[in-house]
Amino acid sequence: MVIPENGCCATITVTGREDLDTDAETIRVTVQNGQNNSYAYSDPRTAQIDIGDNDVSMPTVTITVTPGSSSPSETGPAPGRFTVSRMPVTNAELLVRYAPNPTSRAKEITDFNQLAHEIRIPPMAPSAEIQIIPLDDSCFEGPEPITVDLEPGANYTSRGHL
Repeated sequence: MVIPENGCCATITVTGREDLDTDAETIRVTVQNGQNNSYAYSDPRTAQIDIGDNDVSMPTVTITVTPGSSSPSETGPAPGRFTVSRMPVTNAELLVRYAPNPTSRAKEITDFNQLAHEIRIPPMAPSAEIQIIPLDDSCFEGPEPITVDLEPGANYTSRGHL
């Protein structure tokens, strides 16, 4: 770079280039000694800019049985809970859609409460819970497993069902 004679400064223009990388990118410029020590410089001699990115990495959403709630029961009733988690945690609310798997022995409304089929993970929260409340139907049926599937979403990727 050349600073014009009798000039005070020069501008370095940086133009961003489209990429698919979602990592932060930084440009750092440092003033070094000139030819034959033809100028003096003062601190700070380094300037830095961060490049904003238009690519967004989507959180991955998973579902697990909430510890201590793996045995829901009509007695009480004792609820069962599933935890829907996201990674990474962000400062935005995340709406995740889910549905009971049709192959589950326990059926929605007949054997357990009607579900919302969506759950909101609050901003800066890693997870939220789906509560399954068994309905006492006075019939002996034995164990009735429930499987909950995560539905595809435009603002997250999902893994699994439980």
